[in-house]
Amino acid sequence: MKVTLSDQDGFCHVMVQGNRLKAAEEKQLLAVLQQPHALPLRLYFYELQWISPSLIHGLHQALGRDPKNEAHFFNRHLFSYLLGLGMSVRLMPTRGGEKYVARPFRALVMGGSAGSLEKMIHLIQYLPLGDLAVFVVQHVAEDKPNLLDKLLRQHTPYTVLMPHHMTTVSSGTVYVAPPGHNMRVAHGFVYLTRDRKIKAARPAMDALFESVALEYGPEALGLMLCAYGRDGIAGAEALLKQQGTLLVLTPDSCQEGKPLLEAIGKEVAGAELVSLPVMTALMAAAATKDPSEQDLTPFFTAVAAVYGHHYGDYQPDMLKRRLGQVCSDLGGSGNYLCQKEILGSPAAFQRLFLALSINVTEFFRMPQQFRLLKEKIFPYLASFPHIKIWIAGCSSGEEVYSLAIFLHEAGLLNRCLIYATDINPFILMQAANGLYAMDLLDKGRFNYREAGGSTTFDEYCTIENNNYFSLSSALHHKTLFYRHSLAVDGPFNEFQLIICRNLLIYFNVNLQKKVMELFDRSLHPDGILLLGEKESIRTGEGERFFSLTKKGPNVYSHHPGR
Repeated sequence: MKVTLSDQDGFCHVMVQGNRLKAAEEKQLLAVLQQPHALPLRLYFYELQWISPSLIHGLHQALGRDPKNEAHFFNRHLFSYLLGLGMSVRLMPTRGGEKYVARPFRALVMGGSAGSLEKMIHLIQYLPLGDLAVFVVQHVAEDKPNLLDKLLRQHTPYTVLMPHHMTTVSSGTVYVAPPGHNMRVAHGFVYLTRDRKIKAARPAMDALFESVALEYGPEALGLMLCAYGRDGIAGAEALLKQQGTLLVLTPDSCQEGKPLLEAIGKEVAGAELVSLPVMTALMAAAATKDPSEQDLTPFFTAVAAVYGHHYGDYQPDMLKRRLGQVCSDLGGSGNYLCQKEILGSPAAFQRLFLALSINVTEFFRMPQQFRLLKEKIFPYLASFPHIKIWIAGCSSGEEVYSLAIFLHEAGLLNRCLIYATDINPFILMQAANGLYAMDLLDKGRFNYREAGGSTTFDEYCTIENNNYFSLSSALHHKTLFYRHSLAVDGPFNEFQLIICRNLLIYFNVNLQKKVMELFDRSLHPDGILLLGEKESIRTGEGERFFSLTKKGPNVYSHHPGR
């Protein structure tokens, strides 16, 4: 982290570089904010991911002291958070305002050696049926039969042909180069010739790629797979020269057949080296105009391979809807270009990650369930000498602090420890800060009364700078916020109470089964599981582990005798 000051253009510019502030750096920045300046402040926070409550207070006061003072943020989530706290902040654009231009692909050309057979089948299997003409060339010996067309037919809804000379090109068709012939395309026809071998190859990748480049230009997408020799380099260059798009498999994706890929990577400017999952995703995106039309399995498989985040078991409709929103926010209608940017840019992926995080919450949300906790479940928990509680999918913390307030009123908070988890690290930092916008206060007051609170919600709140409020420090001391994924992470403690409300509805059956198994392994033998009003244990086959109790709806315990 680095804090630098400079006077220019009538402002005192304060540049804050780095993603986290150490204690000494925060102290330095607070001193800058508090001391008088002859010029208005213009602060720039570049990579900063989060700031503490004390720095939020200091920044709020500095911006309120002089209306000419400005704070600029490049992190969209941090900007939105501070804006919600009533702070006059500005978001710096990262894309320069340009819009995507949709790339209408009309042709896909794919080439590789005989060792690329499995990869060709994999790619064709995930190619959505669309308005593409597909051309495939494989280095095979002329004296051996080529069964590629028969194999591909088993994995695609496309019509698959090993064409004759002068076959008419149609969309929705895969054309496989026959052995012993160079295949070219021109003027809407497939041409087969027995002319000389090109770099010892016939069929040759150079011949096919060069002809596709001239026929389709920028509407052609080329995929270069594992192969030997130099056949394919000239074809790759020709495709790029005609403004086509070329994806080249990374050499480490091949156990053999690396030489061609390594040569293209070194010699062909504009070739994009990608892994097989990314190639599959981008190929699928090129065949469709909109995420709503696309099977997103290849895209989210690539997301998992690149970023380690797994969304394969989320509800498909939710994934499509939110990916579409992100593509629109990023600048346009180009499905291919949007998915390419997300897979190639951590900043763009962060926007998708935040969009897929489920952050619907409020203080004392579903008041009747909080009343149920207070009247039926807390008296039961009081029988335990020490109480550990897990709130899964805690979002920005409103329900966590609500629970802590009621535990305090029940006299149980001192022997409780609340573990609050979420997959989203930004929302967890927001929850740990415990600062909330003023417009949440009235709803919190109402829900608190509806839930049967003993005093007033305001007793636990302190209004800060007339713009936001903080919660009592006593509530923070018994709460731990951790990042945890219900999709991939295992149990991390044993709990007397597990609360997971209105999160399972976003998961498919497979993931709900995993979650039920996780809760079974994490719940004390005599513990309680509380789900949201719209959920049950049935979808995830939770009846294997849990039974409905008499304490109320959506309240479960382990089967008797476990």
